[in-house]
Amino acid sequence: MDQVGDLRAATWSKSSASSGPVTGPEDVYAVEAADLSKTYGSRHAVRSLSLAIPAGRAAALVGPNGAGKTTTLRLLLGLIAPSAGSASLLGRPVRYGSSDHLIGVGATVETPGFYRHLTGRENLRCLIRMSKDRWAPTRGDEALSRVGLAEHADEVFRTYSQGMKQRLALAAALLSGTDLLILDEPTTGLDPGGVREITDVLVDLRSRGTTILLSTHMLAEAGNWCDYGVVIDHGQVVASGAINELPGVETAVFLATDATEATIQVLASIGVPATPEPDGRLRLPGDADIPRVVAALAAASVSIVSIGRSEPSLADVYRAATGGRAGD
Repeated sequence: MDQVGDLRAATWSKSSASSGPVTGPEDVYAVEAADLSKTYGSRHAVRSLSLAIPAGRAAALVGPNGAGKTTTLRLLLGLIAPSAGSASLLGRPVRYGSSDHLIGVGATVETPGFYRHLTGRENLRCLIRMSKDRWAPTRGDEALSRVGLAEHADEVFRTYSQGMKQRLALAAALLSGTDLLILDEPTTGLDPGGVREITDVLVDLRSRGTTILLSTHMLAEAGNWCDYGVVIDHGQVVASGAINELPGVETAVFLATDATEATIQVLASIGVPATPEPDGRLRLPGDADIPRVVAALAAASVSIVSIGRSEPSLADVYRAATGGRAGD
Protein backbone atom coordinates (compact mmCIF):
# COMPACT_ATOMS: atom_id res chain seq x y z
CA MET A 1 0.00 0.00 0.00
CA ASP A 2 2.88 2.30 -0.87
CA GLN A 3 0.69 4.98 -2.43
CA VAL A 4 -1.60 5.50 0.57
CA GLY A 5 0.59 8.42 1.60
CA ASP A 6 -0.17 10.12 -1.70
CA LEU A 7 -3.90 9.57 -1.24
CA ARG A 8 -3.80 10.65 2.38
CA ALA A 9 -1.72 13.73 1.64
CA ALA A 10 -4.58 15.55 -0.06
CA THR A 11 -6.35 16.42 3.18
CA TRP A 12 -9.74 18.05 3.55
CA SER A 13 -10.52 20.44 6.39
CA LYS A 14 -13.79 20.62 8.28
CA SER A 15 -13.73 24.35 7.61
CA SER A 16 -14.18 23.65 3.89
CA ALA A 17 -17.08 21.22 4.32
CA SER A 18 -19.72 23.76 3.46
CA SER A 19 -17.77 25.73 0.88
CA GLY A 20 -18.83 25.41 -2.73
CA PRO A 21 -16.60 24.86 -5.76
CA VAL A 22 -14.10 27.56 -6.56
CA THR A 23 -15.38 29.63 -9.46
CA GLY A 24 -14.74 33.12 -10.67
CA PRO A 25 -13.42 35.32 -13.45
CA GLU A 26 -10.62 34.27 -15.75
CA ASP A 27 -7.96 35.95 -13.57
CA VAL A 28 -8.81 33.69 -10.59
CA TYR A 29 -6.44 30.75 -10.79
CA ALA A 30 -6.92 27.37 -9.13
CA VAL A 31 -3.39 26.17 -10.01
CA GLU A 32 -0.32 28.36 -10.42
CA ALA A 33 3.39 27.63 -10.81
CA ALA A 34 6.28 30.04 -11.29
CA ASP A 35 9.69 28.89 -12.52
CA LEU A 36 9.17 25.48 -10.93
CA SER A 37 12.17 23.16 -11.31
CA LYS A 38 13.20 19.71 -10.14
CA THR A 39 16.62 18.19 -10.73
CA TYR A 40 17.97 14.76 -9.87
CA GLY A 41 21.73 15.10 -10.02
CA SER A 42 22.47 16.39 -13.51
CA ARG A 43 19.04 15.44 -14.89
CA HIS A 44 16.37 18.13 -15.16
CA ALA A 45 12.98 16.46 -14.73
CA VAL A 46 11.20 19.83 -14.66
CA ARG A 47 12.84 23.13 -15.55
CA SER A 48 11.52 26.67 -15.05
CA LEU A 49 7.93 25.52 -15.51
CA SER A 50 5.27 28.22 -15.22
CA LEU A 51 1.51 27.88 -15.68
CA ALA A 52 -1.78 29.36 -14.49
CA ILE A 53 -5.02 27.39 -14.78
CA PRO A 54 -8.21 29.41 -14.25
CA ALA A 55 -10.74 28.16 -11.70
CA GLY A 56 -13.57 26.11 -13.13
CA ARG A 57 -11.58 24.80 -16.09
CA ALA A 58 -10.96 21.20 -17.13
CA ALA A 59 -7.28 21.15 -18.06
CA ALA A 60 -5.43 18.32 -19.78
CA LEU A 61 -1.70 18.05 -19.08
CA VAL A 62 -0.15 16.32 -22.08
CA GLY A 63 3.32 15.62 -23.39
CA PRO A 64 5.59 12.86 -24.68
CA ASN A 65 6.69 10.01 -22.43
CA GLY A 66 9.33 11.29 -20.02
CA ALA A 67 8.31 14.93 -20.51
CA GLY A 68 7.86 15.48 -16.76
CA LYS A 69 4.09 15.26 -16.34
CA THR A 70 4.01 13.11 -13.18
CA THR A 71 6.89 15.04 -11.61
CA THR A 72 5.00 18.26 -12.28
CA LEU A 73 1.89 16.94 -10.53
CA ARG A 74 3.92 15.74 -7.54
CA LEU A 75 5.54 19.17 -7.27
CA LEU A 76 2.17 20.91 -7.47
CA LEU A 77 0.82 18.72 -4.67
CA GLY A 78 3.90 19.22 -2.49
CA LEU A 79 4.71 15.51 -2.48
CA ILE A 80 8.29 16.27 -3.49
CA ALA A 81 10.35 19.39 -2.82
CA PRO A 82 11.19 21.65 -5.76
CA SER A 83 14.78 22.50 -6.59
CA ALA A 84 13.59 26.02 -7.42
CA GLY A 85 10.42 27.98 -8.00
CA SER A 86 7.03 28.03 -6.31
CA ALA A 87 3.42 26.93 -6.77
CA SER A 88 -0.01 27.51 -5.27
CA LEU A 89 -3.33 25.64 -5.21
CA LEU A 90 -6.60 27.50 -4.72
CA GLY A 91 -4.57 30.54 -3.73
CA ARG A 92 -2.58 28.75 -1.01
CA PRO A 93 1.22 28.45 -1.36
CA VAL A 94 2.43 24.87 -1.81
CA ARG A 95 4.87 23.86 0.91
CA TYR A 96 6.62 20.51 0.94
CA GLY A 97 5.96 18.68 4.21
CA SER A 98 2.74 20.60 4.88
CA SER A 99 -0.84 19.86 3.91
CA ASP A 100 -2.41 23.28 4.40
CA HIS A 101 -2.37 23.92 0.65
CA LEU A 102 -4.38 20.73 0.06
CA ILE A 103 -7.62 21.87 1.69
CA GLY A 104 -10.38 21.11 -0.79
CA VAL A 105 -7.98 19.29 -3.14
CA GLY A 106 -8.41 15.67 -4.21
CA ALA A 107 -5.63 13.83 -5.99
CA THR A 108 -4.29 10.55 -7.30
CA VAL A 109 -0.73 10.28 -8.51
CA GLU A 110 0.44 7.15 -10.31
CA THR A 111 -1.35 3.91 -9.29
CA PRO A 112 -2.97 4.13 -5.85
CA GLY A 113 -2.54 1.16 -3.54
CA PHE A 114 -5.38 -0.60 -1.77
CA TYR A 115 -5.64 -3.63 0.54
CA ARG A 116 -6.60 -6.51 -1.75
CA HIS A 117 -8.38 -8.47 0.99
CA LEU A 118 -10.64 -5.57 2.05
CA THR A 119 -13.80 -4.35 0.39
CA GLY A 120 -14.03 -1.04 -1.40
CA ARG A 121 -15.91 0.45 1.55
CA GLU A 122 -13.35 -0.89 4.05
CA ASN A 123 -10.45 0.52 2.03
CA LEU A 124 -11.99 3.99 2.09
CA ARG A 125 -12.69 3.68 5.82
CA CYS A 126 -8.99 2.93 6.35
CA LEU A 127 -8.14 6.18 4.58
CA ILE A 128 -10.74 8.03 6.64
CA ARG A 129 -9.27 6.68 9.91
CA MET A 130 -5.77 7.74 8.83
CA SER A 131 -6.84 11.20 7.71
CA LYS A 132 -5.54 14.21 9.55
CA ASP A 133 -8.99 15.69 10.04
CA ARG A 134 -10.92 12.48 10.76
CA TRP A 135 -13.45 12.73 7.97
CA ALA A 136 -16.97 11.59 8.77
CA PRO A 137 -17.50 7.88 8.00
CA THR A 138 -20.36 8.78 5.65
CA ARG A 139 -17.92 10.60 3.38
CA GLY A 140 -16.71 7.23 2.04
CA ASP A 141 -20.23 6.14 1.13
CA GLU A 142 -20.86 9.48 -0.56
CA ALA A 143 -17.70 9.09 -2.65
CA LEU A 144 -18.58 5.50 -3.62
CA SER A 145 -22.01 6.61 -4.73
CA ARG A 146 -20.62 9.49 -6.77
CA VAL A 147 -18.33 7.19 -8.78
CA GLY A 148 -21.02 4.54 -9.27
CA LEU A 149 -19.61 1.92 -6.89
CA ALA A 150 -22.36 1.89 -4.28
CA GLU A 151 -23.61 -1.52 -5.44
CA HIS A 152 -20.08 -2.96 -5.29
CA ALA A 153 -18.98 -1.27 -2.05
CA ASP A 154 -18.93 -4.53 -0.07
CA GLU A 155 -17.10 -6.61 -2.67
CA VAL A 156 -13.45 -7.50 -2.02
CA PHE A 157 -10.99 -5.29 -3.88
CA ARG A 158 -9.16 -8.20 -5.51
CA THR A 159 -12.38 -9.11 -7.35
CA TYR A 160 -12.74 -5.63 -8.85
CA SER A 161 -12.31 -5.11 -12.58
CA GLN A 162 -9.70 -2.60 -13.72
CA GLY A 163 -12.41 -0.02 -14.29
CA MET A 164 -13.79 -0.51 -10.78
CA LYS A 165 -10.29 -0.15 -9.31
CA GLN A 166 -9.83 3.13 -11.15
CA ARG A 167 -13.22 4.36 -9.92
CA LEU A 168 -12.26 3.43 -6.35
CA ALA A 169 -9.07 5.47 -6.78
CA LEU A 170 -11.19 8.41 -7.88
CA ALA A 171 -13.48 7.89 -4.88
CA ALA A 172 -10.40 8.01 -2.63
CA ALA A 173 -9.45 11.33 -4.21
CA LEU A 174 -12.95 12.69 -3.62
CA LEU A 175 -12.59 12.05 0.11
CA SER A 176 -10.22 14.99 0.21
CA GLY A 177 -12.40 17.55 -1.53
CA THR A 178 -13.93 18.58 -4.82
CA ASP A 179 -12.84 22.18 -5.26
CA LEU A 180 -9.84 20.96 -7.27
CA LEU A 181 -8.96 17.51 -8.60
CA ILE A 182 -5.43 16.67 -9.74
CA LEU A 183 -5.30 13.27 -11.42
CA ASP A 184 -2.47 11.31 -13.01
CA GLU A 185 -3.66 9.12 -15.91
CA PRO A 186 -7.05 8.25 -14.36
CA THR A 187 -8.08 6.10 -17.34
CA THR A 188 -4.87 4.12 -17.85
CA GLY A 189 -5.47 0.50 -18.82
CA LEU A 190 -9.22 0.85 -19.27
CA ASP A 191 -11.32 -0.35 -22.18
CA PRO A 192 -13.56 2.20 -23.95
CA GLY A 193 -16.43 1.45 -21.58
CA GLY A 194 -14.25 2.01 -18.52
CA VAL A 195 -12.89 5.24 -19.97
CA ARG A 196 -16.43 6.47 -20.50
CA GLU A 197 -17.39 5.62 -16.89
CA ILE A 198 -14.52 7.67 -15.46
CA THR A 199 -15.06 10.48 -17.95
CA ASP A 200 -18.76 10.72 -17.11
CA VAL A 201 -17.90 11.19 -13.43
CA LEU A 202 -15.34 13.88 -14.22
CA VAL A 203 -17.67 15.71 -16.61
CA ASP A 204 -20.35 15.73 -13.91
CA LEU A 205 -17.91 17.11 -11.34
CA ARG A 206 -16.74 19.76 -13.77
CA SER A 207 -20.38 20.80 -14.40
CA ARG A 208 -20.70 21.37 -10.65
CA GLY A 209 -17.75 23.78 -10.65
CA THR A 210 -14.81 21.50 -9.83
CA THR A 211 -11.52 22.55 -11.42
CA ILE A 212 -9.80 19.50 -12.93
CA LEU A 213 -6.17 19.04 -13.93
CA LEU A 214 -5.32 15.62 -15.31
CA SER A 215 -2.36 14.19 -17.12
CA THR A 216 -3.34 11.92 -19.98
CA HIS A 217 -2.19 10.24 -23.16
CA MET A 218 -5.76 9.87 -24.41
CA LEU A 219 -5.87 13.08 -26.43
CA ALA A 220 -9.04 12.40 -28.37
CA GLU A 221 -11.09 11.42 -25.31
CA ALA A 222 -9.82 14.26 -23.10
CA GLY A 223 -10.21 16.72 -25.96
CA ASN A 224 -13.94 15.99 -26.06
CA TRP A 225 -14.52 17.60 -22.66
CA CYS A 226 -11.37 19.42 -21.55
CA ASP A 227 -11.32 23.07 -22.59
CA TYR A 228 -7.80 23.96 -21.45
CA GLY A 229 -4.49 22.45 -22.52
CA VAL A 230 -1.01 22.41 -21.00
CA VAL A 231 1.67 20.81 -23.16
CA ILE A 232 5.04 20.07 -21.62
CA ASP A 233 8.17 18.76 -23.30
CA HIS A 234 11.59 18.17 -21.76
CA GLY A 235 10.26 19.46 -18.45
CA GLN A 236 9.05 22.79 -19.80
CA VAL A 237 5.67 24.22 -20.76
CA VAL A 238 5.65 24.67 -24.54
CA ALA A 239 1.96 25.61 -24.86
CA SER A 240 -0.72 26.55 -22.35
CA GLY A 241 -4.16 28.08 -22.58
CA ALA A 242 -7.70 27.60 -23.81
CA ILE A 243 -7.52 24.97 -26.54
CA ASN A 244 -9.34 27.08 -29.11
CA GLU A 245 -7.06 30.06 -28.48
CA LEU A 246 -3.58 28.52 -28.49
CA PRO A 247 -1.21 29.88 -31.15
CA GLY A 248 0.11 27.69 -33.95
CA VAL A 249 -3.14 25.77 -34.39
CA GLU A 250 -5.50 26.94 -37.11
CA THR A 251 -9.16 26.33 -37.65
CA ALA A 252 -10.17 24.88 -41.00
CA VAL A 253 -13.28 24.51 -43.14
CA PHE A 254 -13.98 20.98 -44.40
CA LEU A 255 -16.05 20.55 -47.53
CA ALA A 256 -17.42 17.49 -49.29
CA THR A 257 -19.15 17.68 -52.69
CA ASP A 258 -20.24 15.35 -55.49
CA ALA A 259 -17.46 16.63 -57.80
CA THR A 260 -14.10 17.13 -56.09
CA GLU A 261 -12.05 18.28 -59.09
CA ALA A 262 -14.72 20.70 -60.24
CA THR A 263 -14.96 22.05 -56.70
CA ILE A 264 -11.23 22.74 -56.57
CA GLN A 265 -11.44 24.67 -59.84
CA VAL A 266 -14.47 26.71 -58.75
CA LEU A 267 -12.86 27.64 -55.46
CA ALA A 268 -9.59 28.56 -57.17
CA SER A 269 -11.54 30.98 -59.35
CA ILE A 270 -12.68 32.90 -56.24
CA GLY A 271 -9.26 32.76 -54.54
CA VAL A 272 -10.00 29.98 -52.02
CA PRO A 273 -7.37 27.20 -51.96
CA ALA A 274 -8.68 23.67 -51.37
CA THR A 275 -6.51 20.74 -50.28
CA PRO A 276 -7.77 17.13 -50.62
CA GLU A 277 -7.90 15.15 -47.37
CA PRO A 278 -7.43 11.35 -47.12
CA ASP A 279 -11.14 10.91 -46.31
CA GLY A 280 -12.17 12.58 -49.58
CA ARG A 281 -13.10 15.94 -48.13
CA LEU A 282 -11.46 19.23 -49.06
CA ARG A 283 -9.69 21.37 -46.49
CA LEU A 284 -10.20 25.12 -46.86
CA PRO A 285 -8.58 27.94 -44.82
CA GLY A 286 -10.30 28.58 -41.50
CA ASP A 287 -11.20 32.12 -42.53
CA ALA A 288 -12.91 31.02 -45.74
CA ASP A 289 -16.20 32.85 -46.37
CA ILE A 290 -18.62 29.91 -46.23
CA PRO A 291 -21.66 31.74 -47.74
CA ARG A 292 -19.48 32.87 -50.67
CA VAL A 293 -18.17 29.32 -51.17
CA VAL A 294 -21.71 27.91 -51.13
CA ALA A 295 -22.92 30.54 -53.61
CA ALA A 296 -20.03 29.89 -56.02
CA LEU A 297 -20.60 26.13 -55.99
CA ALA A 298 -24.35 26.55 -56.45
CA ALA A 299 -23.73 28.78 -59.47
CA ALA A 300 -21.51 26.05 -60.94
CA SER A 301 -24.16 23.37 -60.22
CA VAL A 302 -21.89 21.53 -57.77
CA SER A 303 -23.86 19.82 -55.01
CA ILE A 304 -22.56 20.15 -51.44
CA VAL A 305 -22.63 17.00 -49.30
CA SER A 306 -21.32 18.66 -46.14
CA ILE A 307 -19.50 21.81 -45.05
CA GLY A 308 -18.42 23.04 -41.64
CA ARG A 309 -15.70 24.77 -39.69
CA SER A 310 -13.57 22.60 -37.40
CA GLU A 311 -12.15 24.03 -34.19
CA PRO A 312 -8.65 23.07 -32.97
CA SER A 313 -8.49 19.83 -31.00
CA LEU A 314 -6.22 18.81 -28.14
CA ALA A 315 -4.43 16.49 -30.57
CA ASP A 316 -3.83 19.47 -32.91
CA VAL A 317 -2.37 21.45 -30.01
CA TYR A 318 -0.10 18.55 -29.06
CA ARG A 319 1.18 18.07 -32.61
CA ALA A 320 1.82 21.77 -33.10
CA ALA A 321 3.70 22.09 -29.81
CA THR A 322 5.80 18.90 -29.89
CA GLY A 323 5.84 17.82 -33.51
CA GLY A 324 3.93 14.74 -32.37
CA ARG A 325 7.00 12.95 -31.00
CA ALA A 326 6.39 9.93 -28.76
CA GLY A 327 9.00 10.66 -26.09
CA ASP A 328 12.48 9.77 -24.89
